[in-house]
Amino acid sequence: AGGLATPEWTKGDRVVVRQGMFEGYEGIFDVRLPGGARVRVLLKMLNDRYVPVEIDAELLDNWKG
Repeated sequence: AGGLATPEWTKGDRVVVRQGMFEGYEGIFDVRLPGGARVRVLLKMLNDRYVPVEIDAELLDNWKG
């Protein structure tokens, strides 16, 4: 297959989006979607609301806050 290996996050892990339209947003890892390249995270939005978003796993990084 090839491509970069992505970390094996588990549900509840804190992550941050490192590039793309949600760059800088913090979130909570939810689930890896079928196919493995995309994941669902709960991104922290306004008023500390968490919104489910499906994005490419390669756009995420471990949160180091």
